[in-house]
Amino acid sequence: MANYQETWVFPCNVKFFDFFKHFNDNRTVIWKRRGAVHNGDIVYIYVGAPYKEIRFKCHVVNESVDEATVEKNQYAIPKNATGNEHYLELELDKTFESNTFPLADLKEHDLGQVQIPARASRRLKAFLERGED
Repeated sequence: MANYQETWVFPCNVKFFDFFKHFNDNRTVIWKRRGAVHNGDIVYIYVGAPYKEIRFKCHVVNESVDEATVEKNQYAIPKNATGNEHYLELELDKTFESNTFPLADLKEHDLGQVQIPARASRRLKAFLERGED
């Protein structure tokens, strides 16, 4: 396996899917793929309102999930899906305590919009890695 090690921030909306409950019972999650995300990449999950912070760190274990797996995980399919979507599988590495990575601190370290998955800047990546210690 190639060691890509790109770092991403993926937003999630707890109104649509309860990641806290999901990760209490599961180590992996199926996610709609956007961008050039590859096996081995790191994904921090930013949880939107009312939390407004990064709460989970995962890594990509499968950059191309088959249709049968997606169908078994209906939560991954958005209501406006066209049928042309691609999905990946993330494995949970760590859950962060509240206020470890709040939005204000993330923005001070180059986090831009949190509405779509985005590659982390070097500055943001360094901040996230320091905050894990």
